[in-house]
Amino acid sequence: MVQERVVHVQLVGGDSVPVNVDANMTAGDLKRELGFDEREFIVRVNNVTLRDHERILNYVMSDRDTVEILPVTDVGRVSRNFLTGEERFRQEDTLLRRIGFGRIGERRYVAAARACGRIFRIYVTLPETFPYSRPVITIDDRWFAGRHRCIIDRGNEIEVHFHDSDWEPWMHAHHLALNALRFLNSIGRRDPLWWALERLAGFSHR
Repeated sequence: MVQERVVHVQLVGGDSVPVNVDANMTAGDLKRELGFDEREFIVRVNNVTLRDHERILNYVMSDRDTVEILPVTDVGRVSRNFLTGEERFRQEDTLLRRIGFGRIGERRYVAAARACGRIFRIYVTLPETFPYSRPVITIDDRWFAGRHRCIIDRGNEIEVHFHDSDWEPWMHAHHLALNALRFLNSIGRRDPLWWALERLAGFSHR
């Protein structure tokens, strides 16, 4: 019997998609299955970039594995390439634009986003010391303010806060933005017990 399992593939700018993967499915097959051009996208499993002929299940070990389809960047062939200076900023610009962000400043981007059934603007700001300092992710929807200790009211905007220790210089701003949206969506899936415990812990929920 052919080995088969469901893997959840994270798409750039989208939700994860469940795909039935058998023992013979290759990275190229996966891209074709989801309608992606083999020359313009790569498949990565747990941060390992697969060649088109490599079988997916050879790299999938558990339900917690990360399977991604990412665009090949215009600067450097693979988005994990470590670049600095102006080359790095051009790379980040390319990646952010490909998931729907537009540039509104020298190091600032904005996109329309959706989480918990709400539509709002999400901003990515790249500090001058980027990539050695993490990007700052903010939104303009005050409904999220106070709903978790990692959502911080900065006055005009609400920051989806990541610890500096969670950021590494080889990471990319568009991944952080997508992680922020996944986190915001998770708030809407919390059950009543979670909310009760959070209130008892002294966190404000409006």
